[in-house]
Amino acid sequence: MDMFALWLLIAVAVGLGWVIGHHQRLAFSEESSGSIDSSGEHPLALSYLFEAFDSPTVDSFVEQLEINERSAPLYLAIANYYRKQGDLERSTLIHQKLLGESAIQDKLASQVTFELSQDYMAAGLYDRAESVLTGLLKDADWHERSLLGLLEIYERERDWVVAREKALTLGSRKNKRINKRAAHYCCELAEAELRKSKRTNARDLAKEALSIDKACVRGSLLLARVEVETGNFQAALNVLKQIEHQDASYVVESLDLAQECCIQLDQREKFRRILDYVWERQPSSKVLIKSAEVIAQLESTREATEFLQSKLDEFPSLTGLKVLIELLIPVADPEPKRWIRVVKGVMENIIHQEPTYRCENCGFAGHTLHWQCPSCRQWAAVKPLLWT
Repeated sequence: MDMFALWLLIAVAVGLGWVIGHHQRLAFSEESSGSIDSSGEHPLALSYLFEAFDSPTVDSFVEQLEINERSAPLYLAIANYYRKQGDLERSTLIHQKLLGESAIQDKLASQVTFELSQDYMAAGLYDRAESVLTGLLKDADWHERSLLGLLEIYERERDWVVAREKALTLGSRKNKRINKRAAHYCCELAEAELRKSKRTNARDLAKEALSIDKACVRGSLLLARVEVETGNFQAALNVLKQIEHQDASYVVESLDLAQECCIQLDQREKFRRILDYVWERQPSSKVLIKSAEVIAQLESTREATEFLQSKLDEFPSLTGLKVLIELLIPVADPEPKRWIRVVKGVMENIIHQEPTYRCENCGFAGHTLHWQCPSCRQWAAVKPLLWT
C-alpha cells in the first residue's frame, strides 16, 4: 500500500472518527441504552472516504486501525456503509473482528452482535440471524430490538404460528409495536382458517387480534366477514361500525360487506343512510359510486345521473365520471353512444394506471390492499386513496 495514501487515509479517518465519535458521544449521553448510532448519520463523509480511496486501501486501513472505544464508532459506521452498499462480506468481517476484541465492552458488544445479525438478515441467512438475536434477548437494553428482529425473520418466512407465539410470550403487552404485529399474525392465521372453511377457528383468531390490539381494522373486517359467511348479518354490521373509531381511513373497505349485509337483511335504505353518513365525514370515489348505484336501484337511473353530475362539480373523480358515462350509454342515441363507449374505454385505461392504495410510510402504491407493505414491510401502513 502506498505510504502517502495510507497517511492521507489516516488523516481523513481521524477527522471522520472525531466527527462521528463526537456526535455519538452526544447521542450516548441522551440515551439510556448505552448504544451508539451506526445507522450512517454521516453518509456524505463516508461517501467521500470511499470515493477518495479504493476498497483495498480502506481494507488495509481497517486492518491496521486499533480497536478501542474511540475507534468503535468509525468501525461501525464503515461496516454499516458496506452493508448499505450490498457488500455484506466486508460488513460481516468487521463486526466479527470487533467481537473478537477484548477492548469491546459488554454494552458495545451487544450492539455489534445486533449489527452482525443485520448482516445475516441482509444475506438471507435467517438461521444464523435467529441464533444471534435469540442470544441477545437476555440483554434488557436490546430485548425489544432483538425481538423485533426475530419477528421480522418469521414474517419473511411466513411462519405466523411461531411469530404469534414469540410476540405474545416475549413481548410486553404494553408495547404497541409488538401488539400491532401480534394482532396481524392472528389475522394471517384467521385468513388461513377461513380458506379451509374453519369459521369457528377464524372467528376466535379475529377476536384474539382485537383483544391484543383494539385498533386492528383487519381484525374487524375479518370478524365481520366470518359473521357474513355464517349468516349473522346484523352482528357483522355491528362489528363494521367499530372501524370508524379504529382508523377512519379504512371505512371505505367496509362498504362491500355492509352492502351485502343490508341486502340480506332487506334493508337497502339502511345502506343508503350508511353511505350518507360516511360521505358527510369522509367523501371518496367509492362512496360516490356506491351512492349512485343505490340511487339507481331504489329510484331511477336519471336520479343517479343527476346525483353524480351534482357531486362531480364539487368533487372531480375519473372513476365517478366513468360511472356517469356508463349510466348515460343506455339512453344515448346510436351515434353519440359509439363515441361515449370510446371515451369510456380511454378512461378505463387511465384509471387502471392510477393506484388505489398507497403506503403512508414509504409511498409504495398499487391496486391491492397489502396489510404489510411489500416495500417497507410496515404493518397497516398501506391505506386506500380516497379519490381516483
